[in-house]
Parts: sequence; structure tokens; C-alpha cells
Amino acid sequence: MKEKQILGIVLAVVLVIFAGVMTKNNHENIIYNIGDVISIGKVNYKVNNFEIRNSNDMKGRNDLIVSIDVTSKSEESEKASFEDSFVLKIGDKSFEADSTRSGNANAGSNPFRYNQLNPDQKIQGFVVFNISKNQAESKKFDLLIKEGSFSSEEATVKLN
Repeated sequence: MKEKQILGIVLAVVLVIFAGVMTKNNHENIIYNIGDVISIGKVNYKVNNFEIRNSNDMKGRNDLIVSIDVTSKSEESEKASFEDSFVLKIGDKSFEADSTRSGNANAGSNPFRYNQLNPDQKIQGFVVFNISKNQAESKKFDLLIKEGSFSSEEATVKLN
């Protein structure tokens, strides 16, 4: 009896994961620009600004950072959760946000890391990435915004 319950639970988990992976990406082959409002899952995203600058937030480091100003708003009647939803793409390379620097840029707390938005709530903050001086010379910066780990829904925002 317990084996059947465990098997049922495992099958249910596999189905949920499979359904999330098989979700159609409504943003495929669409490139958004800074200022566009993009609806991904239960959240609307808007990239307000993008800049590359010298880092001065951590002693002993002289690398560059990409700082991206983002606004997110829940459009649902329930809370919306999001995790590490942002990936910086420079050419064919992918960069994860630096959680410490993103926290520093947002007065000590990263509003986009494992957070929730209540209905009609809006969050504005900065997502920060470390890059090298050579990478800063690239002419192709994109921000990939993902719904979550088990969803294929994502959108690309052209930053430059």
C-alpha cells in the first residue's frame, strides 16, 4: 500500500515538472527593448535602465558591473513568487546576478531573489552582474527574464 502511495506521489511530481517544461513560451523569437512591459507568468516586468560602470561597492575589487533597473508588478489575484529570474547574456555567454552586489544596490536587500509579490504589488530595484573590462566592450547585451526553474517561459530584452 505504501509503495503505491509513494509511486503515486512520484508520478504526480514528474507530471507537474513535465507540464512546466512543456509550457509554451509565448515570447519565443520576440526581442523586447528597454521600456517594454513583458508579461511572464503572473508578473509583468519592465527594464527601466541599463548601465555599465566601475564597481565601488566592495573593497579590493576593481571589476565592472552591469546594473539593470527593473520594475515588476503582479497582475494576478493571488501572490506571485519568483526566484532568480534574471540572466545576463553577453554574446553566447550567460551570467547570473551577483546577489551580494544586487543587495548592496538595493539598500541591503535583493527584492528579486526568492521573493513574492502580492496582488497589484509593485517592486522596483536593481539587478547587478559582474563582468570583465573585455566583456564590457561587447555590442550585444541581452537580459533573459525567466518565469522559474520548471517553466520554459522566458523573454529576451535587448539592452544595447
